Formats: sequence, C-alpha cells, structure tokens
Amino acid sequence: MIELGKKIAFHRKRLDLTQTELGEKLNVTAQAVSKWENGISDPDLGTLHRLSKIFGVSTDELIADDEAERETATAAEEQLSATEETRETESAEEAAPVVVPVVPISPQTSAPAQEPAPRVIVGYCNDCKKPIYQGDKYDVPYTRGLQSVVCEQCMRKRKESRQNAELAAEQRAFKRSMIWGGLTAALIIAITLTVTFCLSDYTMLWGLLIAVGAFTFVAQCFWGEWLFEFMCFFFRSFRMPGVIFTLDIDGIVWAITVKFLLGCLSALLSGILALFGVLLSLFLSLFTFPFAIAAERHKIMKLKNNIT
Repeated sequence: MIELGKKIAFHRKRLDLTQTELGEKLNVTAQAVSKWENGISDPDLGTLHRLSKIFGVSTDELIADDEAERETATAAEEQLSATEETRETESAEEAAPVVVPVVPISPQTSAPAQEPAPRVIVGYCNDCKKPIYQGDKYDVPYTRGLQSVVCEQCMRKRKESRQNAELAAEQRAFKRSMIWGGLTAALIIAITLTVTFCLSDYTMLWGLLIAVGAFTFVAQCFWGEWLFEFMCFFFRSFRMPGVIFTLDIDGIVWAITVKFLLGCLSALLSGILALFGVLLSLFLSLFTFPFAIAAERHKIMKLKNNIT
C-alpha cells in the first residue's frame, strides 16, 4: 500500500504549496505536516476531509491502496519531478546572459572609405612662394619691419645662412686680430730698437714686453672682450674748479692765466690716468690672452659643428 504521507507530499507539491502554507490552511503547524509526510503520525478524519477538498481529490483516493493507484502515483510523481526540473531549467536560461553571435562582414558589404578632407592653405612662403597648408610648420619673422610667412624648409635655409654669416664674421675678426695685433707689436718693436740703439740700456727688454702686451691687447679687442672697455674707463678728463675774478684788466688776465694752468694740469692728470690704464690693460692682457683665444677657437668650432 502507498503510504498516506507520500500522497500528502505529492499533492502538496502538485499545488506548489509549502508545508507552512498547507498547515495554515488546515490550522496546524508545519511540523505536523512534516510528520504526516514522513509517516510519523496520521491526520484525523476531519483533517483528511479538509485535505481532500484542498487537493481536489476524494478521501478514498487518499487512503486507497491498490496496484493501479501505486503506478499512477509513481507516474504522476515522476511527471511532477520532470515539471520542476523543466521549470528550474527555464529559470536558469532566463537568468543566463544572451550571447549574440558575431557575424563577420564581408568586404563587399563594408562601408566605403571616406575621402580625406581638402587641406586648407594658410599662406604662401615669402622666399620660395610655395603654399603653406594648415598643420605645416612655418615661421612669421619680421623683415625690414614687415611681417612675412616662411615655410619650414626656408626656415632651415635662413638659419644656416645666419650661422654661416656668424662663422664668417668670427673668422674675419680672428684674422684681423692677428694681423693688427702683429702690426702693433712690430711697430712697438721697431720703436724700441731705435731707442735701444740710441740709449743702449734696458729699453729693448721693456719694448719687447710692451710689444707682446700690445699684441695680446689688440687681438682681444677684436673678439669683443671686456678688456677694451676696461681701458676706456681710464680715458677721462679731470674737471677743475671755477675761477672768481673781477671785471677789470687785471682780473681778466688773472682768470685767463689760471684757466690755462688748470687746463694744463687737467690734461696732464688725464694723460697720466690714461697711460696708467693702457699699461694696466696691457699687463692684464698677458694673462687673459690664453683664455680668450681658447674661448674664441671654441666659439668658431661650435659654429662649424652647428652648420655641419
């Protein structure tokens, strides 16, 4: 015989009822329903009558015990299990993300490539007269107070031209410094030799020293060194005070005489100061010349490297 508890469990699951929901309909606890389904206890006749109404079956079907009903109950239970599995599968499929297959697009169906937009001309080069398009590199220099546009290639040419001009200027300055420095030294040596033959003393030694100093000084003046400005600092005249005199013959004569004497004194002091500046500059040029010529050679080599 099929147990009553299995029939109660079967019909409860068929109606999608939990043990708690079924107990509430029967005014019993869920533990009581669990005991019925597990065969621990049996419901009374009143409860069986209410169960038959809830399940939609007769009381005889709940308590019947024949082979046909056993097979029917087994088949129905299997059908219920299959239905629950199908329902779970459908729920899982609904929860799973939908994967859309990617269909490759053939080259025949692809969209045609867009044509590039026409380039915009922003100006014309002032040197080569070629058009300059938007996005190209260009410069806007000022030539004789006028604004012009120069392309990148002409910019490089102008830069190379400026560098060549600077290099040529430095090379000319270096050659002139050697020539004029040598001529100055030769002139001083000639004067020294003449004085030496006349006096026969240490004039030759001092003359050679002054000649070397003159050569180094003149050479550095062509290189734009500070030494020339240093020497010019000593070329200044002394200002003498004013003279008070009376407006008569004696006062005027006295004023002219004092003014002449003060002018001579001012010229003498200025000459002494200028001579001192020249000698000091010549003396300093002897020590600064090696550094100055090294710096000038380095400057020329740097300009050559920038051009190449």
